[in-house]
This record gives sequence, C-alpha cells and structure tokens, in this order.
Amino acid sequence: MGKGFGVGRAWAVWPKHWRTAPPANIDVGGRTFIPPQEQPMSNEHEVLCPLPGTFYRRPSPDAPAYHEVGDTVQDGDVIGLVEVMKQFSEATADCAGTIVRFLIENEAAVEAGQPIALIRKG
Repeated sequence: MGKGFGVGRAWAVWPKHWRTAPPANIDVGGRTFIPPQEQPMSNEHEVLCPLPGTFYRRPSPDAPAYHEVGDTVQDGDVIGLVEVMKQFSEATADCAGTIVRFLIENEAAVEAGQPIALIRKG
C-alpha cells in the first residue's frame, strides 16, 4: 500500500494542514482512502495544540465556552484547555482576529501540533 492509504496509520502521513478533523474513511474499489480536509485560506491562521491530551472549550462542565465561532480574539486570549494527566494547560490564540471555526470537538483527544481552531486575521 502507498503512502496515505490504509486505516489508522494513514492519519500520520497526510500534510499537517489536512489533519484538521478525524477524516471519514471511504472504500473505493477495495482500497480505503482518507479524503483531505479543506485547506485554510491565506488570511486564516491555524491555532495549534501546545501538547497532547484532551481539549476542552470551557473552563468547567457547567461554564460557558471561552469563545464561540464568530468571536473576536486578541493575541494571547484563552480559547480552550488541554488536560494531560489531570494537569490543565491553556490553549491560546496566537494572533488577533475572528474565530472561523473549531477543528476539534469539545472533550476530544488531541496531539501536540494538531490544529484546534481557525482564526481569520484582522
């Protein structure tokens, strides 16, 4: 099997900007393909996860989310938390702009360097 084909291991061989959400596997003629996700536009910036763990969009289960799609954020604003072994680290916006979408569901497992949100600069 070539690069990018197969189930499970294919996720690691796609370019970083395609790894925006768990892909849907498609069986075509006996081969399993993982379709690429759409690429960010030139004025959009990917916020990357600082470390592996579980991503949370809210500070506690009963609290509102730090930010919603459409919110304006500044450089350094907290957009979520990442939990690793009961330790919580902040995931922050690293540019100013408007949140276009979250690429990771609340309480989903994330890897270090995985895109978690798209921000439209400006």
